[in-house]
Amino acid sequence: MEKNSPSINHTIPTYAYLIGQIHWLSKQRKTTKERSIIRGINLSITVLLCTYIESALNELFVYVINNLKEKTDDDSYLRLLNNLENRLLKATWTQYMDIGKTLLPHSLLYYSDNEIWKGISILFKLRNQLVHGKNIKASIQAENEVLQLKYSGIFKIALKYFKEKRILRPNELNSLNHKILSTRTTNHFVEIGESFVDGIVKKVMKEQGIDNLGDFTAFKDNILMDFGIAYKPKKLSKSDIDAREGLPF
Repeated sequence: MEKNSPSINHTIPTYAYLIGQIHWLSKQRKTTKERSIIRGINLSITVLLCTYIESALNELFVYVINNLKEKTDDDSYLRLLNNLENRLLKATWTQYMDIGKTLLPHSLLYYSDNEIWKGISILFKLRNQLVHGKNIKASIQAENEVLQLKYSGIFKIALKYFKEKRILRPNELNSLNHKILSTRTTNHFVEIGESFVDGIVKKVMKEQGIDNLGDFTAFKDNILMDFGIAYKPKKLSKSDIDAREGLPF
């Protein structure tokens, strides 16, 4: 009978590399004024940011599942945890929320801020358009003898959100340049994306009595240093790029 060889875990957690790449791309964006390059960077950051959020949730849920397994000898509960662990292998954004409802005492929304959650929901809807190759469509229409840029669908919802949060300046709102995924709006999504992850990870680990928060953040900080990033969560950049040249995207 063939015996199983001993093995040790040799996993690469992706969340730290993803956020490192996001900040590295943000640094590269500052080195160019070429709108096509800036446009491509903003698109890449948007997609990577959603992947980072999913990766961080996956890492967190694995911590929680392993912690709960160590505390129980109930066969039926262990089967449930194993099932959730298997579901993680193919989980998408909405499935992470469903898994969270079963795994945690509360839904993920409980561990987040309502306004941040609203922004994250819009971010993922925009991501879904981009990763499936959809164009960012708009039309230029005359309204009261003034030309204005008009969006529909999720893009209209996103613009309304940007207006509510006062992310765009008056000159940007009045221009005929695209408002969706400008440098300023992309920076906003990065800000709330990191706040979303940091807040949920900290609250869930504390609630579950998990002592791995230091490992989670230290690994991320070390990878960021490899990318040449001195990570300090901060508010939206006050860069005047958009005001100087109009929206780059």
